Amino acid sequence: MDSAFRSDALAAFILIGSHVVDWTFLIFPIWVLIVSADILIREYGHDGTPG
Repeated sequence: MDSAFRSDALAAFILIGSHVVDWTFLIFPIWVLIVSADILIREYGHDGTPG
């Protein structure tokens, strides 16, 4: 639940802040990279086996 709130807050910041701060266009690709890496780590774990 806490992770969902942080993701929503970051999405709102990107949506609103992109008009104010010039470097916010970099946040979305970095955010996608972090979320994708987190999913891969949770799915495969540290031993390389799925599940």
